[in-house]
Amino acid sequence: MTKHPRLWLIGATLLSLQGCAQQNPQLPELKSEVGQLNQKLQRLTDLAVALEQQTTLNRQSSNGVYLLPAAKSPALLKSDLGELTVTLLRVAPDASGLQAVLEVKNDAGNPLPPFTASLSWGQLDPVTGKPNQSLSAVSCSQELIAAFIDKIKKSGYYDNTLIVVSSDHLAMNNTAYNILTKQNRKDLFFVLDGRKPVGDLNAAKRSTLDNGATVLDMMGGDNFIGLGRSGISATSMTEQFLNIDDKVNAWKPAVIKQWGFPNSIKNYTVSNKENSFTFSGMTIKTPFILKVTSDKIEPMFDVYLSTPLKKQLSTLSTSDNFVWVDKCYEMGRVWAPELSLNTGLCVASGNLGARPGIVQATGDTFKGKVDFVKDTSGSNAIYQQTVKMLNVDDADTTYKSEAIAFMLPGMPEQVKAITGISALENWGRWSDANLAPSVKIDYVKPLPTTFDVVIRARAYGNNIDKPVSVRVGDQEQFASFGDKDGTVKLQFTNPGAAQSIVITPPSPTEPTEGTSGGFLLRKLGIGMVSLEVQPVDPQS
Repeated sequence: MTKHPRLWLIGATLLSLQGCAQQNPQLPELKSEVGQLNQKLQRLTDLAVALEQQTTLNRQSSNGVYLLPAAKSPALLKSDLGELTVTLLRVAPDASGLQAVLEVKNDAGNPLPPFTASLSWGQLDPVTGKPNQSLSAVSCSQELIAAFIDKIKKSGYYDNTLIVVSSDHLAMNNTAYNILTKQNRKDLFFVLDGRKPVGDLNAAKRSTLDNGATVLDMMGGDNFIGLGRSGISATSMTEQFLNIDDKVNAWKPAVIKQWGFPNSIKNYTVSNKENSFTFSGMTIKTPFILKVTSDKIEPMFDVYLSTPLKKQLSTLSTSDNFVWVDKCYEMGRVWAPELSLNTGLCVASGNLGARPGIVQATGDTFKGKVDFVKDTSGSNAIYQQTVKMLNVDDADTTYKSEAIAFMLPGMPEQVKAITGISALENWGRWSDANLAPSVKIDYVKPLPTTFDVVIRARAYGNNIDKPVSVRVGDQEQFASFGDKDGTVKLQFTNPGAAQSIVITPPSPTEPTEGTSGGFLLRKLGIGMVSLEVQPVDPQS
């Protein structure tokens, strides 16, 4: 790696030679030689960079070795058979993607006994230089789709077949998200028509709404479906209307009407077992918000990657009535502090210009009634304060509690930061070694001189009933948890005035279930339900 500067220096010298030789009659020949040498230097540089990447990855790896085709170098693998040399040879494209030979041998050159090994082929993150599972999944799926299309083409059915390749949406939050969002991305849509093997590009402005109508038209049907128009024989609404977003919003009541959505609400029933809310003959899942006007009801839902419900609610005016069905703590943090730790289901109804009515839906089945006050003008001061509260991010939310309740967004006031935990779930949060190897809880002030740490948690996979490290300053103790929630109490002294508690699971594991769809993978250790620091009198 120390050769990089020297290589670049030679390149700079050659380039300066080119500048000095401008009057030389052999200039074309010199330019050609310089160009060839620069290409060789670039190849050497690329090789050195790839080799450095491979070396760094293997230095950091605790399980297996990495081989980068561009490095063109072997790697040493420590295995049950001893130290083996692993080399990637003859990497070349073929009809189904890439083909390569993996050579495995020992230093002595002796024959190896039968053995099993796992092999993963993928791409490196261009930013971090580390394996990126989302990019690897894209690369693999592209190869599989290409092979599938080739198989159809070679069958006897292609001349009467349409093959449609389309993206559903741009990338959601995954391990490649930060890379993809920096690119100029568009949704993919193309059709392979066996009847017309010569293709062309249609550059007309369109949207994914038009995909179904385009395929239907190509199959001999209509050239429209709903708001979609065929890209073959019609003009997309995105081209007809420059303000298509405004148009779609204006058409929203008509679209909602197609769902048969009610236009009024009075009595309702909540099923806590089914997490459902029934009114005027319709049942919908919680949580949600209903924007209620004199002649219609417009629903707002909490779906993946959507704007949080409370921020959707903040867009309403004082003249808009609403019904908000959600966890009680969501309403509690805005209007009712006594509910700020309540994880039950509540129904709030009113408008943003006054404190709404809030009732908790108790029991398996709860029946209630919505009564909006006649005066919906409200107070502007109350409205502004409410909108401000609704727009506070969950990460910036604090609550009053001696214990950390991991099933609640935010943190207690005495906690400064929590790292190494995954997203909020109904029961708590998992530790995630892909974020940090340990769960670290930093407090605003030093921990007591003597105290108990009371942890309620569950363990995952290989961590079940295994010792989990709990460290305060220089002191370390161990606790174990089963696959069900259990409580452990550990006592610490704190002569060094430490302000952090660090919890390290022994064997973080990536779950095999729930990892499809491009979502960010996690390495789970323990599921944190609650943690409380209880001061202890040293004399007791």
